[in-house]
Amino acid sequence: MSRIFQPSAALIALLLLAAAGSAGAYETYNSGCQNCHGDFMGDRAVRGQVIRFGNKHSMHNSTSGGMAADCGLCHISFNDDPMIGMSDGTSSSPGIGCTGCHKAEGLRAHHAVSGIGVCSNCHSDDGTPDPENVMPLYYGTPDTLVDGACNAEAVEGVNENWTVGDFVGLDNDGDGLYDTDDPDCADEGPDPVAPEADAGGNSFAIDLDDTGSETVTLDASGSSDGDDDIESYDWREDGEIIARGVNPNVTLDTGLHTIELTVTDAAGLSDTDTIKVRVFAKPANLAATMPDANGNSSEDFVQALLAGGVGKYKAFIRDGADGSAIRTIGLGTAQLRLMTTLQDVSGNSRPELTVLTLGDNGAVLVRLFDTGNRKLLGKFNFRKDLEPIALLALNDRQQGLGSRAVAVVQTGDDGTVQAQVKRAPDGENIGTVGFGKAYVPVGAATVRDIDGEGVDEIVVFGVNADGKVRAQLRDALTGKQVAAHFFDPDFPPVLVTAIPSMNNNVTDELVVLGVDDGGSIRAEVRDSKTGKQLASVPYDKKFPPLLMSYVAHPDGAALAVLGENSAGKRQSRTKLLTQNETVGVVPYPPSLATDNLLSLDDADGDGSPELVLSGELASGKIRIITKDAVTGTELYRKTLP
Repeated sequence: MSRIFQPSAALIALLLLAAAGSAGAYETYNSGCQNCHGDFMGDRAVRGQVIRFGNKHSMHNSTSGGMAADCGLCHISFNDDPMIGMSDGTSSSPGIGCTGCHKAEGLRAHHAVSGIGVCSNCHSDDGTPDPENVMPLYYGTPDTLVDGACNAEAVEGVNENWTVGDFVGLDNDGDGLYDTDDPDCADEGPDPVAPEADAGGNSFAIDLDDTGSETVTLDASGSSDGDDDIESYDWREDGEIIARGVNPNVTLDTGLHTIELTVTDAAGLSDTDTIKVRVFAKPANLAATMPDANGNSSEDFVQALLAGGVGKYKAFIRDGADGSAIRTIGLGTAQLRLMTTLQDVSGNSRPELTVLTLGDNGAVLVRLFDTGNRKLLGKFNFRKDLEPIALLALNDRQQGLGSRAVAVVQTGDDGTVQAQVKRAPDGENIGTVGFGKAYVPVGAATVRDIDGEGVDEIVVFGVNADGKVRAQLRDALTGKQVAAHFFDPDFPPVLVTAIPSMNNNVTDELVVLGVDDGGSIRAEVRDSKTGKQLASVPYDKKFPPLLMSYVAHPDGAALAVLGENSAGKRQSRTKLLTQNETVGVVPYPPSLATDNLLSLDDADGDGSPELVLSGELASGKIRIITKDAVTGTELYRKTLP
């Protein structure tokens, strides 16, 4: 800020307007000015140096009544004296004296009206002072908090804080009248009215082009001002201006953004409003297998995606044998994040579809739909301050959960990892299962009851702070840890799952597909109860994995891994886990951006399981390709909008 605008020692030395040494003039503040205006030079030791304080110094320096302790406004360097004993500073530094901030003619006239004639000893005719309504230089500076020369009613910290206690403005024109008592202010009209900012409310956007960001339009059109003179609209995030104007376009990265709007009017008055804008990542096309949904005894599947309009989601239930449509369920416009199926809750022998969505305010909502009649059976909320990473269906084998239940596994920035369990379909809270911090989760699943409580266990796969790969298994009802198994840390997990028992002990198995530093790929299988390693299956290191699915092969448990070879060709390779034998290599078109790989238990009745692959085409449509997991024979392909 230029020194000519600095509210230096201002009124406190106004009697020193004559040049130093002039006949009759006070040469210093202490020689006479303090008689009317109070002490300025009281000495005080600060950090080993003498600092001059006093009534007038404190008034100028006060955070509530002066310049917010900004010493640099008056002092060029620490502990120097501003030129308070001079009228206009010096030829090299004009404006540092009193009249650099205050109107000289008005000040001298003020002293003449007050009966102080010392100024006239040197100044007999200074011309006509500016009227009261002409602002002196100190008005409008950031530290004075004064919005005009004429105030009908002064409000501390808003439009008048120059003088301590009385909130009365200065006599700018020297006629002895202040603020609106001066006729010069009679035509000024009412005091300025502060504007009201309106940022338009919380909103969301979806990164449909998968660039990691999305352009959104901000809306301040609801802002208002009684004087109808808003001059600026500033949008800030983390204190930095990101846009200006009523309806600016701004590009935001995926995630939650807190954006503040500041509107400022011609009088310098301002107001703020804050909104939250969440930019969702491009939604994955979700798919899941489900028990027979149309009564033809074949396993079916469901595909959920954006369809039917911008932001509208639908679930397409398809027959596993031929891919024909069974029914479609509308899921609304909330961001679809996770999906699974639940065993029949309604009692009509049809499975339930369970989806997790995120609202524009971050709300985490789980809804249950009856796949037989499309009815919404229930909906319930989970913590919106945590990020959901898995939606799990829990089967209650001894009614400990009251029937069926769902669990949402969530993580937080503070290291929180938890699974909240709620009963279906009423959403009654069963409990919260906490997992250890300093533990980065990479996936979650359920396994059959281990501890005898009659409820499925929740397993979270992750990596400890020390790099160890660990699976934590906890009781879904009590939260008690029932097991913790470690996997090879040299193969950090890429894909994880749980599969049916391989060793005939009823309990399920845990699978971690990892990739080491050299690019070698290996699937490690461990018993969920004992932690015993049951298999270690290598894959070609020139075959980076994309998707994985358990396959119920006639000769034993198998694992299908979808990858892309060095030639850019996409294949699924199915291996028997116990024999480490490849039993099927199935090619897929490279043009398909693969999203989901499912396995069907011999939907066509030929004795061999099927693989269902779905992904997005360049056109944006979803292609579903179903092939025999062993022979690669294509059963059908379907295209969804």
